[in-house]
Amino acid sequence: MTGAALTLVSYFVDLGQLGSVLKQVQPSLVSALALVSVLLVAVTVPRMMLILHQLNAVRLRPLFLLRVNFFTAIVGYMVPFSVLADSARAAVLWAETPVSPALALEVSVQDRVLALLGLVLAGLVLTPFQPHQAGASIDVVTVQNFFYWAAVAAIFTMALAGGVLRRRVNRPWGAQAHSLISRLLGNIVRLEFLVPQILLAVISNLLYALTFWLAMRAIGVVDVPYWILLTVTPALSISQNIPFFYLGWGSREAAAVVLLSVVAGIAPDQAIAASLLVGAGNFLAALPGLLFFAHFTRVRRSEKNPRVPHSKNP
Repeated sequence: MTGAALTLVSYFVDLGQLGSVLKQVQPSLVSALALVSVLLVAVTVPRMMLILHQLNAVRLRPLFLLRVNFFTAIVGYMVPFSVLADSARAAVLWAETPVSPALALEVSVQDRVLALLGLVLAGLVLTPFQPHQAGASIDVVTVQNFFYWAAVAAIFTMALAGGVLRRRVNRPWGAQAHSLISRLLGNIVRLEFLVPQILLAVISNLLYALTFWLAMRAIGVVDVPYWILLTVTPALSISQNIPFFYLGWGSREAAAVVLLSVVAGIAPDQAIAASLLVGAGNFLAALPGLLFFAHFTRVRRSEKNPRVPHSKNP
């Protein structure tokens, strides 16, 4: 799917012009973009700490959770779908901490769902503030709403599936799935849990918009205000979470061509170049995860028993 999307996008741009745009890249701004992407990884730490607190689970050190999230980021480049990286994160939480397998999986699922809900909320609030582009051939509001409501539909489909499993399937995993969704929806409506999550979503959107702002500056586009990018980055971020695409490559570029060229008024080749630089920044930010990946692999190989209680001291 990633290859097909990139091929389709290539029909709408001049590849020679795209290459010329990328040749103008300023490395210092790409480095700054990568640092902002590191901060995006760090924002997931307080979200996971809140989830663990709401589930009455053990308290884990922020530095350990940061290592786990860097590990998840680099594993995302080793597997075809992001959901497998989330499964790897759950496996690390189970192997390295006293958290049970079911609870480790629940933490990973809640983190992913809450991140998506935060993006949806931010997008629905910010979309009305977009500048109107007269004569645009594409209704960008419709495109963005598609991403937002598709994310909401995915979440409620998961909830419905949990209910069906609970009622129709007489198996422990059916009951566990139903309990997981029930706790998630119960946490979302709790004010003391929802307010911090909204604040984290705002911070994430501010940082993600900054990555696109830096990417545009890196290719010489300096006339797009930061606040305009704030109104489109929620949809861009959701687009790179579509599971059929390898880490959002292809889907993010397609969304960038549609949204940035219309809302920000830049050329399609500049929109794709900026999106590619954001993807490169995400990769650079994930590289520290190689250290934790090597550590985790070494620890697991050295263990004679599958579970060593005294080794779980995150």
